[in-house]
Amino acid sequence: MQSLREYAKTLRRPACALAAALAALLALQVFAAQESHKPLSEKEVIELLTNDVAPPRVGQLAKQFGISFQMTASAEQHLRDAGADDSLIGTLRQLAPKPSVPPPSQPPPATTSPPVLLILSTPGDAQVYIDDEPIGTTSSEGRLKMSKLGAGEHRIRLSHAGYKDFEQTVQLVSGLLTVTAQLQPAAAATSSASPAASQPPSVTSSANSTSGGPVGAMGMFMRTASAGGQTGEVTALVPGGPAERAGIRPGYVVHSIAGHSIATQEDIRVAIGGRPPGAVVPVTYSNGSTRNTVQVTLASPSILQSVPHFHVAHDHGPPAPNYCVGWMWIFDGMITYVGQTGVSASGYNGVKHNLEFPMSEIREVKRNGFYMAALGAFHIRMKNGSVANFTVVNLQGQYQRPEEILAAIERAMTNH
Repeated sequence: MQSLREYAKTLRRPACALAAALAALLALQVFAAQESHKPLSEKEVIELLTNDVAPPRVGQLAKQFGISFQMTASAEQHLRDAGADDSLIGTLRQLAPKPSVPPPSQPPPATTSPPVLLILSTPGDAQVYIDDEPIGTTSSEGRLKMSKLGAGEHRIRLSHAGYKDFEQTVQLVSGLLTVTAQLQPAAAATSSASPAASQPPSVTSSANSTSGGPVGAMGMFMRTASAGGQTGEVTALVPGGPAERAGIRPGYVVHSIAGHSIATQEDIRVAIGGRPPGAVVPVTYSNGSTRNTVQVTLASPSILQSVPHFHVAHDHGPPAPNYCVGWMWIFDGMITYVGQTGVSASGYNGVKHNLEFPMSEIREVKRNGFYMAALGAFHIRMKNGSVANFTVVNLQGQYQRPEEILAAIERAMTNH
């Protein structure tokens, strides 16, 4: 800053020099103000120009301390009116602070990725259920990835032959969730989750008559016909077998055999009562219009060998183990399953099913792509939407490939 003595000398100069002194004083005041490094305002730049501070000098000051205003059209016009030339205007444009971007009126919606569930199981080939619905089977390495589950809470269950079920409830949100399932071996009393062997009715040589020989066969299959379980409806007959030769046909209702009420396939075995081939038993039936009784001569159980049949397990669904084991017979126009042994978590003697699949009502018979696929499972899907899942097993309870039974069913459906 100038001293007071120097400032007084300035006042004694001619008027032309007084303006320059005032401009210099103003510049010095600006310098003093800039000790705090405050950028020049538009007003201060205009005051410098109107007090005869040359545009190049104003430009130097602006570069040194910066400016605090935007170079709008109106600001530029005010500066030109005060004496700014093109060079100074260009300098100020470069130094002007960038205008701030106003926030959007509404924030953009947050992007979220869909939930993905990855299951890692030890061992692999475990059956996976989500909310008690079968979803698929982990790979042999123990991986299964699902990306179509909705967000929210889900209950996971894994089942594997010879192991205890693994259960966990998870909360799916955006992104990947990994569940690691270490299945524990089942206790010895319930660890036999592989289907147990059973013998076809009236076929095995171990089923002996009271005389020590094989039990005779009638060659007739049926299901319960009435709600009260008092009669049975014939569903299939062995071609050329005793029942067919006696005039009995599919769709007839059987009331009794040898005086025993008949409602299930098991009732036939009880009614025959160990009688050998050649024994004659009375059968009372209705054909829709009349009630008749015929005498049926039992044949050797070998007649059943002419009908394609396979030892299979029928899956009942969760919770595992839950299935029955029996025999599937492939007749002309009908597939019949006769369950003989039921298995549940509490052991044997669980629920066992007798099922009939009229070929005219079948939509598809196909090997499973996911559910129990590692066990060679296949399904029969009906036109009404119902589905039954099966696995082929040998008499030692070991899972077998399903190609042979699928080929036999395909041949029968083609010929039907």
